[in-house]
Amino acid sequence: FCDNESTVQHNQGVGLHVAGGTVRRCRFVNNGMTLENARDYCMTGCVDGNVPYRSRTQVVTFFIIAQAFDIFMHNGFCRHTKEMVGIETGDVTKMATFDEFYAAFVKQFKYLLSMAAERNNVELIIQRDLFPDPFRSALMENGVKDGKDLLDKQFAIENCSCLGAVGGVNTGDALCAVKQLVFDQKNYTMAQLLTALDADWEGYEEMRADFIKAPKYGNNDDFVDKYAVWYVDFLAGEFDKYKTEDGGGIYVAMAANTSNIWAGKGIAATPDGRRTGDRLAQGFSPSEYRCKSGITTVINAIGSFPHECLYASNANLTFDRTAMNEKFWAAVLRVYCEKGAHMIQPNCNSVEELLDAQRHPERHQNLIVRVCGFSARFIALSKRWQDEVIERHRLK
Repeated sequence: FCDNESTVQHNQGVGLHVAGGTVRRCRFVNNGMTLENARDYCMTGCVDGNVPYRSRTQVVTFFIIAQAFDIFMHNGFCRHTKEMVGIETGDVTKMATFDEFYAAFVKQFKYLLSMAAERNNVELIIQRDLFPDPFRSALMENGVKDGKDLLDKQFAIENCSCLGAVGGVNTGDALCAVKQLVFDQKNYTMAQLLTALDADWEGYEEMRADFIKAPKYGNNDDFVDKYAVWYVDFLAGEFDKYKTEDGGGIYVAMAANTSNIWAGKGIAATPDGRRTGDRLAQGFSPSEYRCKSGITTVINAIGSFPHECLYASNANLTFDRTAMNEKFWAAVLRVYCEKGAHMIQPNCNSVEELLDAQRHPERHQNLIVRVCGFSARFIALSKRWQDEVIERHRLK
C-alpha cells in the first residue's frame, strides 16, 4: 500500500511537526489486483473492506493513542495497570520547552508502537502455526492449487495485519491545551497539571474549565487541527519500518468502533478536560462537547487528514432531521468523498425521541440508529451505548 518514495507537501504551515514538512502518501498498489476485481470489494468488519477470494484481514489490534500519551506524561508508568509499561522519557515537569516535551512524547509513542507491531506479528504466527484453516484457505485464490494455509502465503493485496488507532483526536486536543496553557501562556505549570489530572480534576474545576476552553479539533482552528492530523502520517511512517511474518505490512485504521467506550474506561483524566473513564472521540469525529461549529467546518477538518495513509476510517455525524432533504444529503456526501474521507455514519433522530425510547422501549420497537460500523435497534443497545448515541445528538 505504501509508497516510501513518494512524498508530497501537505498542510504546509499546519503540519509543522512532520519531518521535512512533508507527508508520506500511501496508496493501493495494483500488483495484480485489477480495477474490476477491486470493485468487487465487500465489508469484512465495521469499517474495513476486502476483495473476496483475493485478500484477507486476519489480525487487528486496537492501539489507544490517548493511553500512550498518558503513559508518556507519567514517564512510562501506566496509571491503569499500575505497571511500568513504557520507557523512561523524562520527567515532564522538568521540560523547559514544548519542543522538548513533544520530542519526548514521540520517543515514547514510537516505543509503544513497536510493541504493538510485535504483538500483531506474534498473533499472526500463533494463528498460522496453531490454528490452520483448510476450508477457508481452499476458498481463496489458488487455494487448492497452492496447498497452503491462507496465513502461510502472500496475496496480491497484502493487508493481513491492521492496527485500529483510538483516541487520536483527544490526544491532539490535549497536546494543543498543554502547548497553549503550560508552555505558551504559562497559565499553569506542568506540576499543577499533573496534580489536577491525578485528582481527576476534583478540586480543580476552574483549571479544568480553562483546559476545556483551549482550542479543540473540528472548529476551523489550524492551531489545534495540526495536532489532530499529524499522528495519521506518523503512524503510517512508523509502520513502514515493520514487516509481518508473511512479508506484508501493518496498516492503520482510524476507527474506534465501540472501543471508544471501553478504552475510555481504562484511561485516567487527560489534558483536554476529559475525566477518568469518559469515552474517547469516535474515529475522526470531534470530542464530545467540544464542537461549536457546523457540519461544513467538521467535514473540512476531517478532510485535512491524509486519508491515503489509512486502511479505513470513519466519522459519526448527527443531523437535524428537518434539514435532511435529498439535496442537502447529496451535497454532504459529495463533499465528504471529495475530501478523500472514507466512511460517514449519520444519525438524524431527536434527543427527545431517544430519551422517550429509553423510558418507554415498548413504543419504539423499530427505532434504528447508526452505532459505529453497524446499525441496531436502539432499545436493544446497552444503557451506556444508548447514552453515547444520545450525547451525539446533543452536540449537533
